[in-house]
Amino acid sequence: MIVAAALLGYGVGVFLNLCADFLPAEPRRSPFQLPRCSACGAVRRLLSLAGVIADAAGWSRCPQCGAGRGLRAPLVEIATAAVFAFLAWRYGVGVQFAFMALYFAVLILVAVTDLEHRLILDLVTFPAMAIALIGSFFMPNMTPVKALIGGAIGFGLFYVLAIASRGGLGGGDVTLMGFVGLATGFPVVLVAILAGILLGGLGAGAMLALRRVGRKSTIAYGPYLVLGAAFALLYGREFLLWYLAPYAR
Repeated sequence: MIVAAALLGYGVGVFLNLCADFLPAEPRRSPFQLPRCSACGAVRRLLSLAGVIADAAGWSRCPQCGAGRGLRAPLVEIATAAVFAFLAWRYGVGVQFAFMALYFAVLILVAVTDLEHRLILDLVTFPAMAIALIGSFFMPNMTPVKALIGGAIGFGLFYVLAIASRGGLGGGDVTLMGFVGLATGFPVVLVAILAGILLGGLGAGAMLALRRVGRKSTIAYGPYLVLGAAFALLYGREFLLWYLAPYAR
């Protein structure tokens, strides 16, 4: 079961790499095609879709210039396989696993496109919102009402923050948190928001201290929000129960 989930995650990771390559491109291209070389733009071979296996066998090298895929591609495939295996271990293979796998696939894609292009695509987050709303009918400890309240809080709060920050947060961060709110629901969305803001502040402070960025530099906050969302999806309810336990006595 866990091995099958890891293999599924590996295949999803291959597809996420194609999405990360093609969706941010202008003009936008469909991910349902053969990958292209990032160095020269030539179409890679069909065998390159084997991912890390293709890397080890030399099949993924560009037939025109010989360039490899880079480090991001295998990292995404391995990380997605590991996440799917963990989800199968924790939840078993069923409806909860299916929706959680979809949620984490979206989060991984968002983190990659924001790190590489400073883009969180509505083409990704809007369908993800619909998936999360459907999931609210099937996920444990979740109802459509909780999902809608969570989505409204996540979207509304970050919409206000985006306006107040004058460019520090973008529209993609707003739609991302709308999706996160729908996926986590109320009150767990509060954990996702708190964790995302805290991690974003720590990350920005560390980069400033290391002089990786200046005070006026644009920082990709999406990956920090993704980490906060991942924590909330996996442990948010347990965290709230632990935090509120002293007040229930």
